[in-house]
Amino acid sequence: PYLTRCMLLFQLRMQVDPSSFALETRRLTISLICDCFYPNAGGVENHIYQLAQCLLLRGHRVLIVTHAYGEGWQRQGVRYMARGLKVYYIPYRPFYNQSVFITVFGLLPVIRDILVRENVDVVHGHSAFSPLALESLMHSKALGLRTIFTDHSLFGFADLSSVLANKALFLFLNVVDNFICVSNVAKENTVLRGGMNPDRVFVIPNAIDSLAFRPDPSARDPDNSNSWCSLCSLCTFNYITCCSDYVRKHTAYDIFLNCCVIIFRAYGGSH
Repeated sequence: PYLTRCMLLFQLRMQVDPSSFALETRRLTISLICDCFYPNAGGVENHIYQLAQCLLLRGHRVLIVTHAYGEGWQRQGVRYMARGLKVYYIPYRPFYNQSVFITVFGLLPVIRDILVRENVDVVHGHSAFSPLALESLMHSKALGLRTIFTDHSLFGFADLSSVLANKALFLFLNVVDNFICVSNVAKENTVLRGGMNPDRVFVIPNAIDSLAFRPDPSARDPDNSNSWCSLCSLCTFNYITCCSDYVRKHTAYDIFLNCCVIIFRAYGGSH
């Protein structure tokens, strides 16, 4: 009986709104928008690039929108990366911490031009620290596009910067269709800060493929075979420290490098 009810509900929904299922099979044009992207190096930048590559492998068309980089705006305009990934470096100068100044409507002309020109179906913004992503999501929803937002970080509630950021989050993100957080704690934090419905927030945990960081066994020094040590476990340690409060004062890269020094001193033949 339960299976029968499920089939009846499925058939009823197909008759009422079949377009909602068409999105799962047709090729989409997806725009990933964030202030954080290459040539900057960081977790959000790498996440966006890897996500874009995975979407390209699934047959979707993907483009990335970020601001220009360089003292003289050496990197601006349109660039192409692996698998035909198209990147728009729009001519907006960073205001603070590699983020553009929040203007509410200042980005509307260029964002609308890109979305209409590329015939975008889904707009995916990243990071609550990115005014470019927040404003673009608001304008995209006004254009009738599907929108989704991924939050990568934890915010406080007491200091002035957190209060202002939370107000901006509440202003821009209540029109977004769905949300993604990288942990259950991040979900609770985002729901409290943005005041959105928890049912619209989904958790997709961060993960690291340890095999990508495993040293080549064939390159092992036979004279130091007993003292050889793999740093695969430290890759997981690097990910865990990124989510801790300690990283507010010390970056994960510093912690990782300090651990490497300890390992190299203990195991002289480490790779």
